[in-house]
Amino acid sequence: MDSHILRPFDRDVAITTRQAMRIIGATTLQTARNWAERYEVGRRSVGSQFRISLPALLMALEENWTALAAYHLGQRDTATYADYLRRARALKSELP
Repeated sequence: MDSHILRPFDRDVAITTRQAMRIIGATTLQTARNWAERYEVGRRSVGSQFRISLPALLMALEENWTALAAYHLGQRDTATYADYLRRARALKSELP
């Protein structure tokens, strides 16, 4: 299903597993990675590094399954996605 995850790749909203771990409150990197895989919000990117879509992660955290399903289908032109994108960019600017 990951054909639309982080495609096109947007560095502004792609986060590391460590950053995702902090956001979801996981205690290990593996837990964060498993969580990302369970909700299909991450993929390997350039250099085989695993990256997670922050907008998609927020959708999963908020249990907005309709928005997440649209994300998985590649729909990036909705007002809902625009809101998640805005929030993700703001949150990412606060991450270490």
